[in-house]
Amino acid sequence: MVAWHQGDLDRAERLSRESIRTLAPLEDRGTLCEAQRRLAEVLLDKGKLDESERYAEAALDTVGPQDMSSRASTRSTLARVRSAQGRFDDAEKLLREAADIIEQTEYCAFGAASLEALAQLLRDRGREDEAGVFERRLEDTRVASSAARIA
Repeated sequence: MVAWHQGDLDRAERLSRESIRTLAPLEDRGTLCEAQRRLAEVLLDKGKLDESERYAEAALDTVGPQDMSSRASTRSTLARVRSAQGRFDDAEKLLREAADIIEQTEYCAFGAASLEALAQLLRDRGREDEAGVFERRLEDTRVASSAARIA
């Protein structure tokens, strides 16, 4: 969402809430879960942890079983919330799940943020060797993505 990337959190929040109100009755799970996830991200950035948690969990519940990118991204967002809450074990579990989902697809580039977050969480917890494994996966993903664009 443009407003979020521009740092206009109030506008991003308003637009995300409008999107959710519009999409919920349509039962468009793919778009709805991403709107819920985006609102969770915005609320997290605004320091509203409780509400962010509710929307991140709702996004995880809404995502369809075949929507691999959203299955990974919703877990990554909930992991960010868990980290902010100091629930690092839960955050790590969610990020590992996201990394596993990413690994199952041929479109690994969309999961770079999840791999990056997991590597950083492990590094922050003093687990350098484990972080290195995910950083190498991240680099491999970036190299494969670049090769695909060139081809």
